[in-house]
Amino acid sequence: MDARGIRRIRKLLDWLEGIGVDSVAVSTPYLAEIVKKRYPNFFLKIGIYANIDSPDRARYWEGMGAGMLVLESFSINRNFAVLAAIRKAVSCRLQLITNFTCLSRCPMQPYHMTGLSHGSSSSDNAAFVDYCVFKCTYWLLKDPSQLIKSQWIRPEDIPECKKIWLAASVSFFFFGRARALFGNRATLWSSTICSGPEFPIVYVRC
Repeated sequence: MDARGIRRIRKLLDWLEGIGVDSVAVSTPYLAEIVKKRYPNFFLKIGIYANIDSPDRARYWEGMGAGMLVLESFSINRNFAVLAAIRKAVSCRLQLITNFTCLSRCPMQPYHMTGLSHGSSSSDNAAFVDYCVFKCTYWLLKDPSQLIKSQWIRPEDIPECKKIWLAASVSFFFFGRARALFGNRATLWSSTICSGPEFPIVYVRC
């Protein structure tokens, strides 16, 4: 990142502060440092791209001033032992993405995150072809059992997560909020009961 890029970031953060935004989410240490040093009134949330999947990583980000950590939902959503260890390691708020259907421990994860970051760059107006989504969808259609293995959380498991994490400091995020089924998903997860097929409540790209 050059000086011009830093100025553009600062200009964006200045604008957000000016319009009354009180919380920002970032996934890189550099941006987290800028936010905490220059914009102390912002509540700092660390996004899923930071790959927080262990107590050590959680402590690192909390030490940088984060008030909320979105945990790495590709691999630990159903690992209650790891979730409990992270909860014990930090005092900040934690968040899980409930309806992630990426392949469990997806081998394309780092590549996909990098591609999405570059694909959203304002310096390149070319259409971004998301190879990873196409490939992932192909694998899911070829082997539907991968959908069962992925790390989405059953509504019935929400009470267990809250029990491990202490209800006051845990929240759950729904992926694909703009889709028509969002209201139904929220109702199912809030009731923690799901009778019948569960696939409509998860986020399926195909």
